[in-house]
Amino acid sequence: DKPRLLIRARGMLVLCKPPGWEVDSVANQSGAACLSEFLQEHFGQCEFPLLHSVGYGFGFVHRLDVASSGLVLVGSTFEGLFALQWQKSVYGIEREYLVVSHGLEVLGLRTVEVKVKILVGKVMRTQTGDVGLPAASYLRTIAQLLGSAVAGCRHSVIAIRIHTGRRHQIRAHTRAIGHPTACDGWYAPSATTLFSKGMFGPAPARAWVRTPRWDGELSAPPQELEGQVFTDVAPARGSSAST
Repeated sequence: DKPRLLIRARGMLVLCKPPGWEVDSVANQSGAACLSEFLQEHFGQCEFPLLHSVGYGFGFVHRLDVASSGLVLVGSTFEGLFALQWQKSVYGIEREYLVVSHGLEVLGLRTVEVKVKILVGKVMRTQTGDVGLPAASYLRTIAQLLGSAVAGCRHSVIAIRIHTGRRHQIRAHTRAIGHPTACDGWYAPSATTLFSKGMFGPAPARAWVRTPRWDGELSAPPQELEGQVFTDVAPARGSSAST
């Protein structure tokens, strides 16, 4: 699947990212298709230099795991990027995700406040524990899935709103409470059985995390930013395409 441009506002974009694409705001760390290249195919460098600048993360306001899908906010101008980053920094933007997890989580609300730290290695994973950065997630179980091709295999559908935005926070927090995201070999505890693709058809190339909703302000950037943002843009990475 290809990404889709859902909203094009003044200085701001909203994309729908399918599984298998990386929000490469820092570097392509997975070998997956780069969302920045999709943007550069549709927005020329002369009119939209920010979307071609690796030094400013190609305008991405946040990340979304390669195996996940959903909404991605992008600043297409510096005024738009700074306006979105300001909203994010003061918690003016709420992020909500839909997650399919292993096991039957109790219906209702739960707050998970567990510190996280990134384990640096060949694969960067996030670990929960007493040491690390503060992280808070608010969970609401909205459905329990009892039917399955495998006896005893049950799942829950959980709506999760995150207060902080740590790397792999949702996957680490759902693992910490014993309900790791479905089809997620990196974060499934040993007690969770992961069935091989030969048993029930091809294994899905995704973790079941989707961003269904962002609440924030997508109106034009504040007037006080107009004509006040001046910066040198780094050369584009590779060749650029025109609109």
